[in-house]
Amino acid sequence: MVHASSGLYPLRARFIRACKPEAALYNGYMIHFLAFVALGTAVCDLALKLVPLGGPRALLPGVLGLAYAQNRGVAFGLLDSRPEVSLLVSVALVLLGGVYARGLRLTRPEALGAGLMLGGALGNLTDRVLHGAVSDYLQLLLFRFPLFNLADACLTLGALLLAFCALLPGGKARHG
Repeated sequence: MVHASSGLYPLRARFIRACKPEAALYNGYMIHFLAFVALGTAVCDLALKLVPLGGPRALLPGVLGLAYAQNRGVAFGLLDSRPEVSLLVSVALVLLGGVYARGLRLTRPEALGAGLMLGGALGNLTDRVLHGAVSDYLQLLLFRFPLFNLADACLTLGALLLAFCALLPGGKARHG
């Protein structure tokens, strides 16, 4: 049997160590890292939404394509007929998430996950404020799935990263 910390799995072992409570940091560095990831995610998402798409086309044939749709609701078009409720829910979630994250001692992977989620939420919130709807432009071609954007992908990846860290032994977020 090969142990995870042996030479065959060095990245996996480093990631697991980074998610442990003793690796948690509560200092300016982690807060700045979280803010940097969040801002970078939001800016990239907004920049991609400014690129004229033209007609639908494949980026990776059979896997990922470009198309365009506006979503006035939240995930998968929920609350589509009530864009003001979607906006209020988005503002509340961004504010609550930011306030909650400030009081946590986060490991690097947790800060990355929280930053991706916060940046994705900020990207979509900015779209709602400026345009009254979120612009979705990515389309999975492997199977039927609603259009999405970079902010949505970052929200999902951030949530998965936080969930993975929480599932590791002692990986729950800690209050400072």
